[in-house]
Amino acid sequence: MTQEYRVSEPVMVLGQGLGRISGVEGGRLRIRLGGRQGEVAIASADAATLLRRVVGADEAATLLERLLEPCNTARELPVLRSLRELSRAPLDRQVEYVRWHFRKGKVFEPRETEVILVVTEHVVAELALALGVAASDLRARITKGV
Repeated sequence: MTQEYRVSEPVMVLGQGLGRISGVEGGRLRIRLGGRQGEVAIASADAATLLRRVVGADEAATLLERLLEPCNTARELPVLRSLRELSRAPLDRQVEYVRWHFRKGKVFEPRETEVILVVTEHVVAELALALGVAASDLRARITKGV
């Protein structure tokens, strides 16, 4: 079952970052990625595994509340093996790693921290877009815990 995407709809390209649909033609979706990352083309048949819609404002608010919660227990998150693993994980799992990074970053190995830093940018950008705020402002507020 393939989903229908509209031009200019915001999407998360798993492993690449936030983007917008710039065209739908010939069984392919063209996605313009944020910043200077350029554009990618994905076969419509692969969209279910490589794309997901940006979360709505309500879900983003719920995820943001989770991000701001303190980490009062021992780490139960599995050790990260690769950037690909985390960037393709469900958003709620990404939020857990980001939450632990902001609240108790010293529990991670240096290699894990590098992976989490990359994914953090994608998570913050997606939540900021869904909430209609600047990503830099949201990141600053998350860092402060407010």
